Amino acid sequence: MSGISLVIISYNEECNIARCVKSVLGIADEIIVVDSYSTDKTEEICRGLGVDFYKHLFEGLYNRILEIKVDTFSTIAAKEYYNMGRKTTIASMLVHGFWRFCKTYLLRLGFLDGFNGFVISSLSAYTTFLKYMKLRQLNIAARKADRSNKNWFSNPVIGNEGRLFPSKERHLSDAS
Repeated sequence: MSGISLVIISYNEECNIARCVKSVLGIADEIIVVDSYSTDKTEEICRGLGVDFYKHLFEGLYNRILEIKVDTFSTIAAKEYYNMGRKTTIASMLVHGFWRFCKTYLLRLGFLDGFNGFVISSLSAYTTFLKYMKLRQLNIAARKADRSNKNWFSNPVIGNEGRLFPSKERHLSDAS
């Protein structure tokens, strides 16, 4: 039976790495930490916990991983909202994004974290905006699909003859 290997990507995570590793000790058979040349005590902590530790310069990989996570999360959330029957407008997309920023930065005191709090709040607002934008795209695509799948000749207002109102003869024949 093969075991579970877990890879943790890190950079200057001395405050979080021990808790992260300890949280998966009973789950993973092998824990590998790939670090992007941290300048803090991340390496010492990892080696002290007995995990495999490797150094690798990521050069933008973190940003790409973050983009994928944001894109994936917003797509999943938009599909969930769509399945629940939610709809959105352009104004709603903007308001929800702005509200998420205010909630994270002001109400949850993100401003106390300085620049990092601003970045987290901005990213949270962007993710919320993307979620509602994708929901709007799903709604528009569904509306277009509904329009293209309709048989306009069977529309009761237009009628099978293509006239605005069906003829009286049709009504008489339909009644019998």
